[in-house]
Amino acid sequence: MCVWCVYLCVVFACPRPRTQSRTHRRRHTHLHALSRTHERWHVLTGNSGAFCNEGIWYYSRHPNYFGELALWWGLWLVAAPQVPRWTIVSPLWVSLLLLGISGIPIMEAKYDKKFVDGHPLRDAYREYKLTTSLLVPLPKF
Repeated sequence: MCVWCVYLCVVFACPRPRTQSRTHRRRHTHLHALSRTHERWHVLTGNSGAFCNEGIWYYSRHPNYFGELALWWGLWLVAAPQVPRWTIVSPLWVSLLLLGISGIPIMEAKYDKKFVDGHPLRDAYREYKLTTSLLVPLPKF
């Protein structure tokens, strides 16, 4: 029961900044700015055929999936003392889907197919892929 209470709080808390931004258009949070980097990058640079390696994408190739996994595991860890142990199935299932079935493998295959031999950004993408963390945002060394 506690898991659903936490989930309900998250659902009602998430739309709030978006609602406020409609009334106060100039107020944006840092997280909102990071999440919009990808869209702005394509629009401002005209690089709709390129890959984004700015903002948080400089540190991780799939930061959105990292955020999704962090949310699911975080909710489970907070609720773990109050819920049965079998509820770990939910974050495990999401992890399996994103890491092994539908998330990262599909996106990696899409970009590998897109930046094949002959593409002008092939070498830049290969370098980006070698130097950038797949999931967890890590600094480059």
